[in-house]
Amino acid sequence: MAESIRIRELDKHDNSKVATLSKQLADDGVPCSFWGLSQDDVQTLLEAPNKITLVAVSSSEVVGIGTVTRGEFYQSHLAELSVAVCPKHRRLGIARSIVQGLEEVSISKEIELLKALIWTENIPSRRLFEQLGYEHRSILYAEFKSAEFGEIDDCVYYKRI
Repeated sequence: MAESIRIRELDKHDNSKVATLSKQLADDGVPCSFWGLSQDDVQTLLEAPNKITLVAVSSSEVVGIGTVTRGEFYQSHLAELSVAVCPKHRRLGIARSIVQGLEEVSISKEIELLKALIWTENIPSRRLFEQLGYEHRSILYAEFKSAEFGEIDDCVYYKRI
């Protein structure tokens, strides 16, 4: 990474910074799980018992975010990853660092299998996950629907850790 980026767990002081990042992500036009987050939504991330959130911080600005959400009951061995980076901070290794941090946290929580859903048209993200050893297993057609993008197809990636 060219600039000094620190990856750490989300804390209560990040609420407004993550809400600002969420706005930047929505303006970018690449669909992601972190669009439209208010400060209250960020607080909900902090309080979710089955969710761990990491942020990438440059100076005092949150420039990236990632979550791992563990399944419940018979899916407690499985967790789903979501990652997003501010458009002007992409291609610096931030998403890679967030994913690797989430993998470390997952291992410490005895999670065995990670899953990521990636928009079929998000080639940079798909390449990153493939480089990190995730296997493309299937495509979910019309998995999500938005006014801006219509029906969104997602590639399903898995990695046993």
